[in-house]
Amino acid sequence: MSTTQHSTIKNIARAGLTAKGVVYFGLGLLALFSAAGMGKDAGGQRQVLDWLQEQPFGNVLLGLLALGLFSYTVWRYIRAIKDPDNDGSDTEGMVKRAAYMISGTFYAALGVVAITMIFGSGSSGGSGDKKSSAIAMLLDLPGGRFIVGALALIFVGVAIAQAMKGYKAKFVQLADTSDMDEKTRRAFKNSGRLGHYARAVVFGIIAYFLGRAALESNPDAVRGTGGAIEFVQSQGSIWLLGAMAVGLMLYGTFALILAQYRKVE
Repeated sequence: MSTTQHSTIKNIARAGLTAKGVVYFGLGLLALFSAAGMGKDAGGQRQVLDWLQEQPFGNVLLGLLALGLFSYTVWRYIRAIKDPDNDGSDTEGMVKRAAYMISGTFYAALGVVAITMIFGSGSSGGSGDKKSSAIAMLLDLPGGRFIVGALALIFVGVAIAQAMKGYKAKFVQLADTSDMDEKTRRAFKNSGRLGHYARAVVFGIIAYFLGRAALESNPDAVRGTGGAIEFVQSQGSIWLLGAMAVGLMLYGTFALILAQYRKVE
């Protein structure tokens, strides 16, 4: 790889991770506003886009975020196809690389939503409706309940993987920590740990609702990230919602720090 190519890919990774950090920090910030009774409703990624658009120069912010989200998609595809982190071609490595492709596609879709909002053609419907429609199609297939149940188990696995990432803190190896001062290094590790734990809770709740959808054959039971946050909010404890909000903000902080120090081999 030439120096120019390496620099380009590194900039793509940085832009993408910055956009991801903004999204997660926004998720946590809106949840914190809601917990503090400041009039903002906790929700998912679409609510973050709506909130950004309400700010001064909102469409400019959305455009920059969309560019970052598309960059993150490219970076995830590079990780899946070129394997710069040496995940390998064994079963575990291929599962990780497939997950990169799936998450990259999700962030591309979020970028498209941001672009359509800029031009005033964004759908007013929530992403939950689209998720319900997709699950309804799966449930209509032969053995559809088992397929949705398998998806629930996959999300259980993802939740456990996120918790293990937080516990083992191997994500530190992704960054060039030698360039960090001690304060930044500590913030990176601690925000990564707590942020991954918060993500584990979100994915665990999503798995729970997928399991309910399978057992009840009810696609309307499905919830995404916003639904997981709303579920915590519905428990009536501002402390639970506040803890999740802080965790998501910390994950956003982790991604923003990683954007500056990410190793790109």
